[in-house]
Amino acid sequence: MDNFPKYKRSTVAKMMFVIGLFLLFFNSADLISAIYRLDEESNAKPMLTALYEPVFAVCSMVPYTNLAFKAEKEYREFAEIPFREGIDINPVEFLSKEKYPWIKEIFADDSVKTSVVETTDSSGGEIKKEDELLLDTNEVLKILLIGDSMLNVGFGERLKLGLKELGNTDVTYFGKNSTGLVRQDYFDWFTKFEELTKGKKFHIIVIMIGANDAQAIKEGNQVVKYGSDEWLEHYRAKVNRFASMMSQSATRFYWIGMPPMMSPFFDKKMRSVTKIFEEETAKFKNGRFVSTINSLSNGSGEYAEYVNVNNKRVWARGKDGIHFTLGGGDILTQQIITLLKEDFKRRF
Repeated sequence: MDNFPKYKRSTVAKMMFVIGLFLLFFNSADLISAIYRLDEESNAKPMLTALYEPVFAVCSMVPYTNLAFKAEKEYREFAEIPFREGIDINPVEFLSKEKYPWIKEIFADDSVKTSVVETTDSSGGEIKKEDELLLDTNEVLKILLIGDSMLNVGFGERLKLGLKELGNTDVTYFGKNSTGLVRQDYFDWFTKFEELTKGKKFHIIVIMIGANDAQAIKEGNQVVKYGSDEWLEHYRAKVNRFASMMSQSATRFYWIGMPPMMSPFFDKKMRSVTKIFEEETAKFKNGRFVSTINSLSNGSGEYAEYVNVNNKRVWARGKDGIHFTLGGGDILTQQIITLLKEDFKRRF
């Protein structure tokens, strides 16, 4: 190295610096997503997050960086408004009229059209003819939708629209990000559920929760370490208690399991809690567990950002490798609607 001319060393250093800046700016969304996906117990995660979040914030304000990421973000911000009013928008048309005409291929043409997706993974069990519930033609179907960010991001609003297919409905929606059954000291879902259902009887309750539950359970001065036998026992009791409350408050309740996750560490945790959801839901005659593994995977039960539906490529999962895009929300919406139509029939 001593024989290497000083001016050449300086040139190489400058080139490496420029390349580093290029990668930093054009991959900031991917890098921050990778940091967020690190195992919660990783010692490096807090340090990397503290160091890189300010960089990501700056990069996000710079034009032409992380263009696909920015397109998705802007599409969410602007298109979600008419969605709430019941107006459908094709993302291809939206983006072609905005800043990103070149990014059309990211979205499948029908990725935001409710009721066009056919799925086979509708529930964890077979629906028997005698289990079907008959409703009068104009009877109001009372529905409660609850959950964490897995409901709120990309899925909940699409499901609300899709439920119109069931005829006359009255939908109550409550979702709260960064919550779960574990940290009652932060947010108490049991108390909130009692508030939502007080004096009411629903035909249907749909829940999607658990993404934030792979952590220690804190109750008073007691801390139960995540993953221990004691933790599993405590968590199973919480799930059973919540399922029991839903069973008493609805004709049918549907507990949606977690989809495959990008991070192998996080995926393992989510499959663990999902197994508990399935086992505890099965203990209630009016409970239905809904698996998302087949409908939101690569065909082998593994994570896939894009999912093949009816021979079309649908962008299903966000860049964080956890939440749904609107396309993914529509896939899950149709899965739920198909199941509800099998369970609830109207007299004509």
